[in-house]
Amino acid sequence: MTIASADLRERLTAVCASPYLLLCSDYDGTLAPIAASPDAALLGADSATLLTALAHSPNVRVAIISGRPLHDLQRHSRLEPPVLLVGSHGAESSRHAAAALTDTQASDLTRLREHVAAMCAGVTGSWVEHKPLGVAIHVRQADPRAADALLSALQHGPAMWPGVYATPGKAVMDLSISARNKGHAIEQLRSEWGTEPTVLYLGDDVTDEAAFRVLGPTDVGVKVGTGASCASHRVTSEADVPALLAFVHACRVAGSVESRR
Repeated sequence: MTIASADLRERLTAVCASPYLLLCSDYDGTLAPIAASPDAALLGADSATLLTALAHSPNVRVAIISGRPLHDLQRHSRLEPPVLLVGSHGAESSRHAAAALTDTQASDLTRLREHVAAMCAGVTGSWVEHKPLGVAIHVRQADPRAADALLSALQHGPAMWPGVYATPGKAVMDLSISARNKGHAIEQLRSEWGTEPTVLYLGDDVTDEAAFRVLGPTDVGVKVGTGASCASHRVTSEADVPALLAFVHACRVAGSVESRR
């Protein structure tokens, strides 16, 4: 499989020629196919191999930024250092311990979890995923009308509470006591490196728009799949991502060989 868009190939070639490359990607719907159950969304062997190879390449850093809790992302992706894993939309990282909750935050989190559990109890097919700083309400397996009604009730209910931050996604809503998002995660990764890396970000969901919005003119954002997006480029589905990663890896290898001549 090859990258169909000549414009995207040209932009990726330019990105790969930069001295420092920060490659970041969402997980579900980007590296792994969307599944009825999150447990069924597993990273393909080709993508895992390419991400690991890129992470070991000179002046390249690779980060997977997901809404999943960090422990869950670690278990399902099976990626190891130097690949950096960032969970809960940037609130957790395999490099940094999560910040301790204040008494107020702990109380708010308990209240949020109890209220959301009660709201979901009567909606067959919905379920609540507990995260260190919030909850995700999944409705992919619920009746569409019941799912829409539940998401609307959440949006006009606990999502409006002071100190609660809502992040809607595909058949899911994240409610968190943290304002962190994927854009914040990219900005932190840039800052921690101490360089001025060029960023390549891959993502498919509404939650990835926060990441696309912080990209600069020399960075590249790639929207995976359909839907409105502020990303500069697009591929059809997650099935196109291994070819994109292979192209980036080949470009970096070629550039490394050229620089040694």
